[in-house]
Amino acid sequence: MLKRLEQLTEVSKDSAYYLRSFISERHVQSAVTEYLGKPGEPGLEKYQEAWLIAVMLEVLHKPPHEWVAYAREIAWDANQPRFLRSLAFNLVALGHDPDDIAKLVEVAETNYDGGLVRGALVALRRIDRLSRRSQTTAVSRHPALQGTIDYLAPRDSLPSLVQEGLWNQIRPASATL
Repeated sequence: MLKRLEQLTEVSKDSAYYLRSFISERHVQSAVTEYLGKPGEPGLEKYQEAWLIAVMLEVLHKPPHEWVAYAREIAWDANQPRFLRSLAFNLVALGHDPDDIAKLVEVAETNYDGGLVRGALVALRRIDRLSRRSQTTAVSRHPALQGTIDYLAPRDSLPSLVQEGLWNQIRPASATL
């Protein structure tokens, strides 16, 4: 299956579900990284990218730096769809780069797009960096996000985006080494 990822566009959800069980294995990570880095790749369909990022979030340790770089390109590109950028925020956060975290805080506290703010809040919570200030600022600018804050704040884990019923632990930087 790893050699045929580009042919699995139509079954992206099923592919992600299958890959989830193996995503922390080095050879699987290498194959996914190779797939992302193929020269001349015409580009993934947006929904296929979304499923691929969702399964990348399931990695048990810090994701490979190539994955974070891939997500970074999507996260900070204003021409990408909001849903894809929000997913990419989460993968970027798992890289624990201080510059990326500062950008996520900036999005959470200053962005006009409530959907992107929600994505940044979730990403910050995923790495246990969601501050009271970010929560307060986001809700003052986007009152509809109060429910998001109420949901995220007490959580020690976030639900899997790939498999219903599974949860992923919140991972501070010290826990990803």
